Amino acid sequence: MFTITKRITLSRCLRLHFSYALHESVEEPLCVIYMVDEVQGTYRGMMIAIAPEHWSVFADFELEQFASILQNLASWVRLKSFLKHTRAPKKKKDPPLYDPRHPHVSTAKLLAEAKKSP
Repeated sequence: MFTITKRITLSRCLRLHFSYALHESVEEPLCVIYMVDEVQGTYRGMMIAIAPEHWSVFADFELEQFASILQNLASWVRLKSFLKHTRAPKKKKDPPLYDPRHPHVSTAKLLAEAKKSP
């Protein structure tokens, strides 16, 4: 499980890599939970759809080749799907209307009066 510092580090790392791959700055706050969920889901699907022997191709790549492939893949990422969704500020409730002809009486008082009267 990620700790807060690892999440922040992962978020910064991904933001930098996406900025490099997309040739633009990524200033919007990215949601780490969305990114982790996407990676986990894609990984599970790829493990089902692609046989393990097809993954051995990547084992022979040099670090620069592998980084180039990852940057190419990162250029296809739609960052809008990983943005944090901020909530609007809470709306103030209107104060309850008070009608002096019908004042509020608690249920406890009504029950107590009902017990007293025969």
